[in-house]
Amino acid sequence: MRVRLATNADCARLPAIERSANRRFAEIGMPDVVGAPVGEAETWEPHCASSHLWVGVDAEDQPFAFLAGGVHGSLMFLYQLAVDHDRQRQGVGRALLQTGEAAARAQGLHEVYLTTFCDVPFNGPYYAGQGYQVVEDPDLPDMLKPVMDAERRRWIAPGRRRCAMRKFV
Repeated sequence: MRVRLATNADCARLPAIERSANRRFAEIGMPDVVGAPVGEAETWEPHCASSHLWVGVDAEDQPFAFLAGGVHGSLMFLYQLAVDHDRQRQGVGRALLQTGEAAARAQGLHEVYLTTFCDVPFNGPYYAGQGYQVVEDPDLPDMLKPVMDAERRRWIAPGRRRCAMRKFV
């Protein structure tokens, strides 16, 4: 497995990767996440153009995972991390996170944020294991406040707590 910057040609494969990654939610009784709309190719092209979209590729250079980020002032926000269902639990997500974090450091940024389901084992606890910590609402950067509001409205249900997490890099 290798991580590289994505090309516009890679963007066409990303919706299928995200759908495959979402299958993990069916295993824990969250079928609505499995069926939720995913970002289409054009969603990810601006991230590609700004060099904030990385893909994990196989031996044939075909993407099977991706990380999309963006710089907002003095921080990087990770919009989406997705690993094909059959490639999960093999260190691919960790490699992509490390690549995004290294890119943030190289740009002189010291904070990387993401949003996630706090209590889903392969979300909040996974990111905590990678060094991310929950950020309480009063401490959220301004750009994340509307993101969190929208996500909480979208995923409202018992046991579906959304949170923002941060890692200092």
